[in-house]
Parts: sequence; structure tokens; C-alpha cells
Amino acid sequence: MAQLFVHSLTLMLALGISTAQAQTETPTLTPSDAQIAKILDVANKGEIKAAKEAKSSASNNDVKQFAEQMITDHTAMEDSNKALAKKLRINPQESATSRELETEANNTLKGLKTLKGAEFDKAYMASQVSMHQKVLDTINNTLLPNAQNPELKAMLTEATPKIQAHLQHAKDLQSRPQ
Repeated sequence: MAQLFVHSLTLMLALGISTAQAQTETPTLTPSDAQIAKILDVANKGEIKAAKEAKSSASNNDVKQFAEQMITDHTAMEDSNKALAKKLRINPQESATSRELETEANNTLKGLKTLKGAEFDKAYMASQVSMHQKVLDTINNTLLPNAQNPELKAMLTEATPKIQAHLQHAKDLQSRPQ
């Protein structure tokens, strides 16, 4: 049963990427800087929550170390996002994208909490590949092209290589035998 859940979670996450990619290709999606700030906030908080769960539930030390790195890096990104929003007097606003990311992160976390051991590790790493790819695609296809403030654009540009590195690290861990 748990194995079926892992496969279902992986499939759901994969379908989430397809849906998000289709949505980011829709030309009518033009988030404001305030909506971009909220999207970044939601993405970072989702990563931090999942990583905290992984720190306590993962069985593989490499997965636990990855989770610790996610907490460190995404907390720093969250702090930078909040500081920039405050400096620019941007009040983060919800959007369909931020709500979708939040729902997906919450559903993934609920699913992860039902797993233990190697099944948890496998599902967590699959979710990390999926979420980092989704965030990277969202930044490149939607947020960067629509960010109006040069400082916000710069922050997105600076975050992109770090998110790409997280994605590659997650893929590397996912491909290792557990």
C-alpha cells in the first residue's frame, strides 16, 4: 500500500509539473511584483516545512543532509525576500500560482507524513525534484519576465542558480540506490 502511495505521489507531482508548465505558457498570466513576492514566500515556506519533516523522518543520512541544506538555503531566501519586500514597500498578494504552490506543498507534506524509512526518502526526493523543477520553470517562464522592479528581478536572477543546484542535487540523490 505504501509503495502504491509513493508511485501515486510521484505521478501526482509529475502531473503537477505538466499542469504548471502549461499554465506558465499561458500568456494571460502576468503576476505583479506583490504576487511574485507571495509566490516566492510560499515556495520557500513549503520547502522549509518539507525539509523539517525530512530531518525527522528520513532514514538516509544523505537525504537528512540535503534537508538541512534546504532549511538553511530556503530560510536565507525567505529572509531576503521579506527584507526586499519591506524595503520596496511591497505587500505580498496571493494569486492562483501562489495558492496552487501552497496546496501542492501542503498535500505533499501530508503524504510524506504517512511514510517511513526508505519509502519516505524516495518520496521526499521525488517531491524535491518536482518542486524545484516547478519553481525553476515558474521563475524562468513567469516571474522573471513579469517582475517590474529591478531589485526584484536581480533577486530572482541570483536565486536561479541556487535552485538549479538544489534540483541537480535532488536528482543525484534520487538516482542513488537507497
